[in-house]
Amino acid sequence: MNIQKFIPPLVLSLPFILGILITKLGYPLIWDEAPYYSISTEFGDNYLPSIDELKSYNQFDSTPLSAIIFGVWGKIFGFDLWKLRVLSVLFGFGSILLFFVIAKSILKKYNSSVNPLHLSLILLLNPYFYVTSFLILSDSISIFFFMLSLFYYNKRNALLLGIFAGLAILTRQFYLFFPISIIIYLFFKKRSQLYTDSMFIGALLSIAMFLPLFYLWDWHLSPANPQAILGLPNAPSFSALNYHLAILAFYCIPLITLFRPHLSLKGIFYPLLLLPLFVIAPPLFDSPAHGILYFTIDAVLGPFKVIPLLALWYVGIIILFHLNKFQYYKWDKVFLISILIFSLMMPVYSWISDKYLLAILPLLLISLAIQLKKIDIRLILSGILSLVILTGIYAYLLFFKMIN
Repeated sequence: MNIQKFIPPLVLSLPFILGILITKLGYPLIWDEAPYYSISTEFGDNYLPSIDELKSYNQFDSTPLSAIIFGVWGKIFGFDLWKLRVLSVLFGFGSILLFFVIAKSILKKYNSSVNPLHLSLILLLNPYFYVTSFLILSDSISIFFFMLSLFYYNKRNALLLGIFAGLAILTRQFYLFFPISIIIYLFFKKRSQLYTDSMFIGALLSIAMFLPLFYLWDWHLSPANPQAILGLPNAPSFSALNYHLAILAFYCIPLITLFRPHLSLKGIFYPLLLLPLFVIAPPLFDSPAHGILYFTIDAVLGPFKVIPLLALWYVGIIILFHLNKFQYYKWDKVFLISILIFSLMMPVYSWISDKYLLAILPLLLISLAIQLKKIDIRLILSGILSLVILTGIYAYLLFFKMIN
């Protein structure tokens, strides 16, 4: 028996076991759990919701599959909070195991020296991935289906790719970025053979699975914003664009340092020419901005929070100016298109949160890792340790101090 193959699942299971032992999963409803719990119990009355219930569903900006799954689970096992949270933990653990398998396969294909277990720990210990795996929310379920779609994309199984990408979209509609990216890639690569490519059919299948809800919601992506075009704001928010650039810099800095790019004077000073964009639309919000980054900066610095946001935004611009340091021929083109499309979607999305970067974090981690031939293990371990500290503090505040 090969004991080695049991080590990654065991290591990845320990944070979940620790979380269960410490919290018992019995804490009061936190964050957005209350409305998700309420709609899940409603859907669970008859196992499946009626057409009228689906048509009137307007919980934030998520599609209803997660509430249906929680409802069915609750109908079978009961609606005690801890029982529903067990389901979230199972989806979270399943997601990280799938990511490990996907990363191991892709990194081996590209001869990367990065250990897929290290990469999986970086994803698992992201505060949002870990914490939402213990809450009655749509995040862990949607990520699980997205991981399955990535798994079958890597296996080139178009049917299962389409089904699981469709299920991800039915849980969080912004996962539309993945099949759209596949279609765009195939359009430019195989335009003459587009309609005969099985991956194209799989991508169309996933989009088709969303069409019934799209029709029920009067051709809106979200019924929560019926007054807006497709359920999105009528115009892009440049404040949101600047904020998401700062968020991206915040989460990418530990990864970017692995490349140690040689900054040129042009790369440092040219971004200053874009400073008026920040001045005109600073990423300052009264309520819609949610997330660890904004919450922490606002709580500590108050009106002076614009200073670190400006610094992060500037780092984000510098990163953009130095993207030519990366070897794009080693990127999976669908992954790259997905990251770009998602980044463009977020500034016009009707809610602002750094939590949504979880959708592309697996793609970013794998895309950056396949370019590394040599890594500094001390940097990786220090990054994991910093994530442990950050996640531990956030989980403590959320579960025991009940911040929202």
